[in-house]
Amino acid sequence: MLITENIRDLISKNVTTGKLREAAIKQGMCQLREDGIKKVCEGLTTIDEVLRVASS
Repeated sequence: MLITENIRDLISKNVTTGKLREAAIKQGMCQLREDGIKKVCEGLTTIDEVLRVASS
């Protein structure tokens, strides 16, 4: 995740993680599981590996 001026401002305002995540996604952040699925489609990893690493 790139720390933009907007993200830095939200962090300094101590916003909730949900609001911070929402802002980061709007600014182009790719979540770990989403990136893992892309890599599965590209043949770079397996779904089992993605689930092992990015399970919540």
